[in-house]
Amino acid sequence: MMVKVFTINVVVAFMKHRLILLTILTAVSLVSIGVSESFAFGDCQFPDPPRTYVTMAKKKTYYIRGQSARNLTEMHYGRQSNFIVQGLAGGEIWYDIKTKYRTEQIKNKFCTGIDAVKITFYGVPQVYIASNFPRGTCEYRAILEHEQKHIRTMLKFMREQAPDFKRFAKNMTKHSRWHIGPVKKSDIESAKQDLYANYDKQLESYLIGKLQLLSARQKGIDNPVEYARVDAQCDNWDKYLFAR
Repeated sequence: MMVKVFTINVVVAFMKHRLILLTILTAVSLVSIGVSESFAFGDCQFPDPPRTYVTMAKKKTYYIRGQSARNLTEMHYGRQSNFIVQGLAGGEIWYDIKTKYRTEQIKNKFCTGIDAVKITFYGVPQVYIASNFPRGTCEYRAILEHEQKHIRTMLKFMREQAPDFKRFAKNMTKHSRWHIGPVKKSDIESAKQDLYANYDKQLESYLIGKLQLLSARQKGIDNPVEYARVDAQCDNWDKYLFAR
């Protein structure tokens, strides 16, 4: 089973003690897999499209406190950076495909097809706050407040997209190829993988396009007024960042 993970990270970065940057970083796992031309419809007759079930799932928000500002900075910029990252927000957005197959024999060959498919669109919100800032301090609260804006934007996006995702997935399974054959017995598993990969490729392309919309919304949150607002709330950024 192949799973695609799409991560939207919102970076809160400071140079020395001044808030100067919040950016969107989108990492997308890309796999280009198509249906092999070596498999044909042939004499196989699977008249009905797969039974299709589409669900949405949101897991709880994870608050991660085990990384220092230095570690968070290295995670995103490497060791050589003028920035100090104090918080990250966003999380993982991905889909999961579970398929049930059926296989029929025609003489000495086999036909295989997807009998049922369950597609789940997941979201796992995540917030990193640098461990330099003790829980309950002004600086901790200021970072958390900003990151939660991005989490709310992510969750709203998923709620809005749920109906369209469901329509797309059901239309995809209805109109995409769902059976292959006749093939040799030794090719049955490869045929199944090709059918799966066809769904996977279409969903991946769909989700990449939708994530552009989310990225634009997240960028709209990050502006000079917001940077200044967060920075002005507290007075002890240097105290916690450079404490010995």
